Amino acid sequence: MEKTNIAYYVVNYPSLEAAKAGIVGKPLSVADEAPATVAMDFAWDGKKRYTKFDVFDIGRNPNRPLRPNADLDGAGAKIVPNLCVVCHAEQAVKFKAGRLGFTMAPPDGDTKARFIPFDLESFTYATAPGVEKAAFRKLNQGIYLYSCATTASASAPMISSVRKQRTTLG
Repeated sequence: MEKTNIAYYVVNYPSLEAAKAGIVGKPLSVADEAPATVAMDFAWDGKKRYTKFDVFDIGRNPNRPLRPNADLDGAGAKIVPNLCVVCHAEQAVKFKAGRLGFTMAPPDGDTKARFIPFDLESFTYATAPGVEKAAFRKLNQGIYLYSCATTASASAPMISSVRKQRTTLG
């Protein structure tokens, strides 16, 4: 398999207005702060290549520490990587309490995850949707290249979706 690395992150603002203010560095109210930044990376961990998830605190902490969980849907905090499994993976990680702490299965945390393309029609755009869609298409091209380098079982529909975007949108 080709040694392709890819990493993306998404800042989860509660609204378009909060995102626009946060991007330009305006002070935000506590209600408008993004609860977390979620990152995915597909890279070599020293033993094998697989997709990993990280969640960073964003709020008012300038150090942006890693978090063990996040509440992105208002239904309560979910632990990482299981927070991401619903959309991106094939299996959740199981945690078991033991005498010396927790163990997990699989032990390396590999959820058989994959990147999925950004759905260009599902977003609310600011004043220049053509420019923003072009940027998302560029991100989707990276996902397409990653998909060609992996053997994830659910990649076929994703690759088809990205190919369609490339032919119909640009």
